[in-house]
Order: sequence, then structure tokens, then C-alpha cells
Amino acid sequence: MNFNILMLAACLAVIAVMVYRRRAFGSLDESTIRQLNQGEIVGIRLDRDTHCWRGIPFAEPPVGDLRWCAPRPAEPWAGTFKAGHFGNKPVQIAGIGGGYSWREFGVPSGSEDCLYLNVWAPVMTVDEVANLSHPLPVMVWIYGGGNAVGASDVPLYAQCFRAGMQQAIVVSMNYRLGVLGWFHHEALCADGASEEDQSGNYGTLDIIQALRWVRDNIAAFGGNPDNVTVFGESAGGINVTSLMLSPLAKGLFHRAIAQSPVMNSYSVGEAKNFADDEVRGHRNSSGEVVNRLLIQAGLASSRQAAKDLQRTMSQEELRDFLYALTTADLLAVFDGVEAGLYSTPRPIEDGYVLPDVSWHQAFASRRWVNDVPFMIGCTADEHKAFICWDTADYIDLRFGLIPRPRNPGQYESDARYGSLLWQAVSVAEPVVKLSQSMDSPVFVYRFDWRDWPKWPGLDLRELLGAFHASELFFLFGLFARYPWLWLVFGRRRFRKMLELSHILQSYWLQFARTGNPGKGVGGELPHWLSVSCGQDNLPNVMRLGESVEGQVRLSDRLSSIEGLRKQFLSDPELDSPERRARLYARVFAYGFHGAWDAPDDDALKDFSEQGAQRQLVEDFAQDIRFLP
Repeated sequence: MNFNILMLAACLAVIAVMVYRRRAFGSLDESTIRQLNQGEIVGIRLDRDTHCWRGIPFAEPPVGDLRWCAPRPAEPWAGTFKAGHFGNKPVQIAGIGGGYSWREFGVPSGSEDCLYLNVWAPVMTVDEVANLSHPLPVMVWIYGGGNAVGASDVPLYAQCFRAGMQQAIVVSMNYRLGVLGWFHHEALCADGASEEDQSGNYGTLDIIQALRWVRDNIAAFGGNPDNVTVFGESAGGINVTSLMLSPLAKGLFHRAIAQSPVMNSYSVGEAKNFADDEVRGHRNSSGEVVNRLLIQAGLASSRQAAKDLQRTMSQEELRDFLYALTTADLLAVFDGVEAGLYSTPRPIEDGYVLPDVSWHQAFASRRWVNDVPFMIGCTADEHKAFICWDTADYIDLRFGLIPRPRNPGQYESDARYGSLLWQAVSVAEPVVKLSQSMDSPVFVYRFDWRDWPKWPGLDLRELLGAFHASELFFLFGLFARYPWLWLVFGRRRFRKMLELSHILQSYWLQFARTGNPGKGVGGELPHWLSVSCGQDNLPNVMRLGESVEGQVRLSDRLSSIEGLRKQFLSDPELDSPERRARLYARVFAYGFHGAWDAPDDDALKDFSEQGAQRQLVEDFAQDIRFLP
């Protein structure tokens, strides 16, 4: 057992190194001086191959009267801007997703002055940039974190954009998060506010403003403003799909990659109404959040008193109240916080920045979709990332440290349904619609690598599998940066991991260059074909890392929502009404891809004639704290 503890400690050390290790920034280098629209800038030389400029302002700081407003373009600066350090992290509750140390966890952190971006480029002189016969493709990274946590300086990816190795320009940016990033309330905007200001989609608008900056400035770094690929994972994938549907983003990017997105958007009613209105609001709608803020400030004694007070306050009074609050005040009213994540309605179907219909409806309409080559996919075991730490329902800790599934069969079954639903709702269904509403090709993948070490009493294949975000370790070349990791993984496995890392990077870069991953950059990989959809089939799904031997292959099927529901309702392994109802509540009705507060009739239609089980679903939902 000491061996298992040692191996678990080694794995935790590996993760800590990958997530938290920060490299020395180096000194400013005159060879990095560039002329931008805002003025002259100087960056640093990271290594033999890569120049980097960090903390470039792309918008005015959204502080004071600009707290809940669309971003304004950054003002020019005098002299030479020194771009050697990352800008401030966005406001959030500190957690691992924001790159904070464990000592800071749970504390309100970050700054409202956060709209900064970073550029990585191959080492070139100004003359070499000017004389490029073919400007380089631009890849704009959008980080994940539930749109509640995260930052562009998280070392998991911030230190791994090897632009010099990949012959591309890479950009990352900060954007506003949580209650400051997505918040729709009539009192926020003064008279004459723009439709962007009134939309509530401030985080989305920050990303669009960063893309405008890229359009206007990236040529100074050797990038091609007419070949920009946006790519992001998890919440970053959500934001990529929001760009696919935003009229304001049209023409600002030319390819898009959405990795493990969640296809949840919220109506304006859900975003602002009270939870008990006729058109029910989200439990963390702006109306409900303001209720709790009024109680917290001592201005109301109960929720009903706060509702009554809101109705009697003028718009100006409410606005002054909200703008006077500190960020700590704003974050203090959210409960159910896990690893810094909390739930608010985001993104919002405002009808100007984003469609005023659900995303699944919007994907089917040429009116809304920005028609560019699109890559989308997920991991095979997405759901395990969200239950492998759940000691209430799934996990026992041996010796208080070693996680093991309490009931391996139930753990695997529940993880399978959660992961298959993710594939169906957020990959298969959108792809079917997009392939019919776009002329541009759509490419689909599933990341299947599960070849984690297995030790007596500690089976990481079972516990983690191909978990949510696991492809990032390969895509960003983290294993190649730490060659000593073969001691943990073994020589043969580690060699295959490096090979898979090369495969992902090659496909992604070739897609950024041409809009088609094809056979990768060198033309030596299996040919990745675009999708071709039938009624219930989704052919040409690239399976990445499926086995140690094969690494990649084309498959011909992903689950549909209705097919998965039928499989669930007839599954003999779900042998008790309680287990079936609990899993249905967790996965189909109240999880990432279902209703948050109370399911509508569609969400519970499979139980409509089974009153007792439907009641069980609603009862179990009271204990569920998954964040959509």
C-alpha cells in the first residue's frame, strides 16, 4: 500500500508541476519591438524559437461606470509599452482552474481591470516580418473554467504555446467571468446605452473585442488577419460556439475548434426574472442575485422584502447600489461553489450579440451561423472528471487519500451515461444541424486515450479514463516538456503519449492553416474526413488515442439524444426505481445538459406516466449541485 500512496503522490506532483509551474519570464528584448495601432511595444524572447508579448491591453479597463458595459477599444499609449508580464486575472473565486495556489482557494480574487491579451510568435526580425511571402496562421486560444474561473496566464497552457516550433502565431486573452461577464438587468445601463451594453453578454463581447484587436494588429507580428482560428475547451468551447452564432463576430475569424463545449444558453427571462415569476428565472438570475445582495447589505430582511424593494427602487437607485458594491460583495451571495465554480445564466439569448433562440435552433438556421470550417469533439469519459472526486455518491478514500469507486459498476455506468449525453447534446446534435445549415466542412473527433498507469489498489484507467480536458495535456505538448515523466508512465507508454501529442498538434495546425485537418501537417496521418450525416448516423468521427497500438481511426457513430434515452429506459443494469430516478435527475434533467432549477415537461417526458418515479426525480434533484 505504501507503493500506491507513493504513485498517487507522484501523479499529484505531475499535475501540480503541469498546472502551477511558472517559467522565468526573461528580460525585454529589443528584437521584439513592434509598431501597433496603439503605439510601440517590446516583448521578451522565451527561448531560441519563440518571442512573446504579454499583458497587452485590448480594451479600456471595465471599471467604474464601465463595469457592466461592452468593452471600449484601448487608448493609445505614449512611449514603448513593456509587454513582459501577464495582465491581471479576471475577478473570480480562487481555485485550481484559475491557476491559484491551494493557499488562495475559496477567496475572492482577480481584478476588474483584466482585459489583456498575449501573443506568441516565431523569432523574427521586423524586416523578416515585413518580407514574409506568406503570413502565418493565427490561432486564438479561449480558456475554459465554466465561465466562472480561469485566466490566460494559467501555466497549464500559458507556458506551452510553442509558436516557434509550430510556425503559427498564438494569441490568448482574458475576458470577464461569472456575474461580471454575463449579467442582464435593466438597471445596469443608463439612458442611451447601446444594444451591446444592454445585452448582458459582456464576457462574449470581450472576446469579440480581442478578435477586433487581432484583425487590426496581428500583421505586425507576422500573422495573417485573414486566417484566424479560434479554439477553446470546455467554457472556451462554449465561447467558440457563441462566436459561431454571433453576428458581431462575423468576419473576425475563419475557422473554429470547439473542444468539449456545453450547448446551454439562457433566455432573457431566465437571466433576469425571479424564480417564481410566470416566466421563471434561473435561481441565480439577476433578479434573484439582487435580492440576496439587498439582504446582504441589510436593506431587506427576507427574499420577499427584497423583491418588494426592487420593485419600488428607481432604475438609477438600483444602478447606483450595484455599481457601489465591491467584487467580494458580488461573489459572496453565491452558494454551491465548487473549485471556484458557481452558476449564473450564461450565455444569454439577447437577440443582438447572440440569437434569441436556443443554440440547437440557431445551429439549424443560416440566419445565425457564421459559415466557416468547424471542428468539434469531446472526450470519451467527460463525466468522470466531475464524479471522480464525489465522496458523497461515488468515491471512498482509502487511508483518507487514495480514491476508489465505492461501487465500480455503478460508477462506470453513471459515467458512461453522463459522457454519452455530453456527446449527444453538445456534439452530435449540433453537427447534424450545422452540416445542413453550412456550406463549410465540419470535422468531428472523440478523444479516447485511457492508458493511464494501473497499480494494485489504484486504477487510474477506471477512475479517470479519457476525462474532461485530458486532451489538453497532449495538445499543448506538456509531456514533451517534461521528459522525466517516463519514470512515472514507463518508456513504451510515454513514447506513445508523445506520438499522440504530435498527432493532435499536427491535425490542429493543419486545420488552422487550411480549414481541413486532412492528413496532418506532414501528410503522414490517417485522412480525417468531414462529416456526412444521415438520420441517426454521424460518420467520419476521428477517434484519437483509441488504443496504444492504433492511436487514431475513423468511426461511424455517435449517440443521438433520443437513442440514448431509449437505451437508458430499457437498461437492465438500472435495477431499482431509486437508482434509475437519481441517475435520470443527475444526467438528463438537472445536469450539464438539462434544466437547472425545475425541469419542463420535455425534460421529464420519459417519466410522465410514471408518477412515482417522476416524483423521485424531483426529490433527488434537491441534492444535485452540478453546474451547467
